[in-house]
Amino acid sequence: MGTAFMNSNIEKLFSIEEAAKILRVSGRSVTRYIESGKLKASKIGVWRIKESNLNAFLEETSNVKSKKK
Repeated sequence: MGTAFMNSNIEKLFSIEEAAKILRVSGRSVTRYIESGKLKASKIGVWRIKESNLNAFLEETSNVKSKKK
């Protein structure tokens, strides 16, 4: 008999396509952000982006846009 447990500290992971929808860019743009080091991600067979990394990227890019104004 196995014991199941739930860890509330597990962070949501997004696929390239999911991140692209959130960022409102193409999947290729998300891949370029990852490859350039602008967006942190892990390759677990396919690229996965932690929710905290996606939020940090959104915050950083919105700060850059507001500084340009």
